[in-house]
Amino acid sequence: MSGQGASLMDALVTKTNPVNIAGVLPVVLEDPKVDINHPVLSLLQGDLGLVDPLNHAAVLVASPVAAATRSTCSSPTEQGDTYAPPPTQQTFAIAAQLDEATAPTGVVPDSFLSTAPLAVPAGGNVSVNGVTLTALLRQYAPGSSYDGHFVAYDNATAEADVDAFIAACVAGKTPTVGP
Repeated sequence: MSGQGASLMDALVTKTNPVNIAGVLPVVLEDPKVDINHPVLSLLQGDLGLVDPLNHAAVLVASPVAAATRSTCSSPTEQGDTYAPPPTQQTFAIAAQLDEATAPTGVVPDSFLSTAPLAVPAGGNVSVNGVTLTALLRQYAPGSSYDGHFVAYDNATAEADVDAFIAACVAGKTPTVGP
């Protein structure tokens, strides 16, 4: 998954692409001080929460419904993503209980997890019912010629990581993130 976000409330106050929702929200709510604590946002989150990835992220890896639904997950995140801004990606990573792989050289990652990043190549970091899985995110620096949402396609390091991850999955191996 590239640019996977969660939490409608976070998205509404930070998302600027493909439509600047964060910019129009104060006008729609007739309140210039709209933030994550606004009561209307709480109502929307409660009403639409059933479809929010925030409520389904844990089922992806850490708490699968059945053995057949166990998944391996890599989530490349871009600090310059305006479609799924960093707060939404971070919320998803926490809800999915992803660990973090060390960022590429030169990237200063946003610190939001309570554990230290795993050295790369990293993989096989989760065991669910005796099955070894990979559940990781890796942060990449924003590019100057593209929105960070497209990191898996437009950042050479992220693209190589995603390609290697998918190739390992197809080959039946435990996938890793990073060189």
